[in-house]
Amino acid sequence: MKNSQVKSWAKKLLLPAIIGCAGLLTSASKGDPFETSKQLEVFTAVLREVQNVYVDPVSAEQAVGSAIEGMLEELDPYTVYYPEDQIEDVRLLQTGEYGGIGCIIQKIEDVVLISDIHPDGPADKAGLLVGDVLLSVDGKPLEGLRVNEVSTLLKGTPATEVKISAKRFDSPVLNFVFNRENITKDAVPYYGMRDDGVAYIYLESFTEQAGNQVKKAALELKKLDPNALILDLRGNGGGLLMEAVKIVSLFVSSSDTLVSTRGRGGVVQDVYRTIGRPILPEIPLAVLTDGSSASASEIVAGALQDLDRAVVLGEPSFGKGLVQQIHPLPFGAQMKVTVAKYYTPSGRCIQ
Repeated sequence: MKNSQVKSWAKKLLLPAIIGCAGLLTSASKGDPFETSKQLEVFTAVLREVQNVYVDPVSAEQAVGSAIEGMLEELDPYTVYYPEDQIEDVRLLQTGEYGGIGCIIQKIEDVVLISDIHPDGPADKAGLLVGDVLLSVDGKPLEGLRVNEVSTLLKGTPATEVKISAKRFDSPVLNFVFNRENITKDAVPYYGMRDDGVAYIYLESFTEQAGNQVKKAALELKKLDPNALILDLRGNGGGLLMEAVKIVSLFVSSSDTLVSTRGRGGVVQDVYRTIGRPILPEIPLAVLTDGSSASASEIVAGALQDLDRAVVLGEPSFGKGLVQQIHPLPFGAQMKVTVAKYYTPSGRCIQ
């Protein structure tokens, strides 16, 4: 049975069972463990019957995965299930690191091609070029696969082997064998000073080292005695909350509240204040945002704006003010689940 067919019937047949008329999604809030157990038993029974009597063979892994995806679609786009083979995606979100060959791919029509290559990564050292078309990974044709599915095939534990077939213009098919390496994406790919004395920092993501990298850039730029600073958050989809707090703290001298979170029922969970001493507490500051600036980017922009510390310029940001946590699941899987909402110092909900 094709993957698309499995996903379709899994959502139609198994999803009602696992939700149980929304019982599974609401019973936990009602404190009814019996109802949860009941719905899980129904789900297991449906899966067992489908596996035993359905006209075509059914993969339990695909069926359950699709049913879980369907259940989470009833919530919000940011609550996501990661099976074991996608754990490198979780590591990339948290640390900016992943096991792979060091290339960025994109899909144009039905073709998957390389759009960028990480310097000195396996792809770079092997001679892959921007524009090369990927044909297969470990012998699996890529036709019909989404970009994230191809990305999952390329990623894996560092030091493991992956085989790739590619085509370059009119040349014969090129075959490569790589050992995956630990690839690190810089949170701050560029910073510098313009001729007019305006300093500039481009922050691409809020991974584990984002705060330290912005601090390093700020210290280097401070030596040049800038008369203003631009913090560019355009295209930055967010990341770790504490990195946002560290970055705001570089520019704010008081111990004011920077952001707070409220969970179920609007109950305040955490209040975050400045950390350490600021690097540039008085420099005129502008923050650039666009429609892709989200989550932690909006925390930084919102806090600096509410505290009258910066002017926010550009396009309206995305509007993602939800807090996610990573929770471990059995058999190496993980789940990113929304647990609270962000609020700026003035009490604005970013969502």
